[in-house]
Amino acid sequence: MDPKELVLEAQSGNMRAFQLLVQQYQQEIYRYAYTLAGCHEEAEDISQEVFVKAYQSLSSIREHEHFRAWLYRVTMNTWINHGRKKGMKIKKQQISIDQYQGDFPVTSDFNPDAETEKAFNQTRIHQALNCLSPKERAVFTLKHFQDLKLIEVAESLHLSTGTVKSLMFRAVRKLQKELADVREEWLEGGIS
Repeated sequence: MDPKELVLEAQSGNMRAFQLLVQQYQQEIYRYAYTLAGCHEEAEDISQEVFVKAYQSLSSIREHEHFRAWLYRVTMNTWINHGRKKGMKIKKQQISIDQYQGDFPVTSDFNPDAETEKAFNQTRIHQALNCLSPKERAVFTLKHFQDLKLIEVAESLHLSTGTVKSLMFRAVRKLQKELADVREEWLEGGIS
């Protein structure tokens, strides 16, 4: 059953249809929330809240064909609201080698230095994402981490395609600036 049919079925009271919608989008929404929040616990809270809101709003959802886009928009708004509730702007994450202990598979080709560097680089990317405004971050992550087309990003966030392109341009410029040192290391062969 396609999402449009599942939404219509769920609106008519079919709980199984709603459960199927959750199963279909749960991982995708979690990944998006994680990319926005940079934290497993917060991403879980956000994605749970998104599906609670989806259930509560079933009767008012008019965008049957664009349910996925609607979920992305609710995810972004929920993430922004979580930041407001905490009374803070999204802070840069602190990296600690301790948080990575025990996470690496031990195999014959295991290289602790390379794995630590990989974890450090992933954290640097998340830190760089924190320099973006919420809209820039949402546009960038939908395009590059969720593989949406620009038109789909625009639909998801209720923005014009021109606005999405502008936000994407600004996001890329900011990320280039934030990650310039990582790029230099990579060009010099220091990052594998």
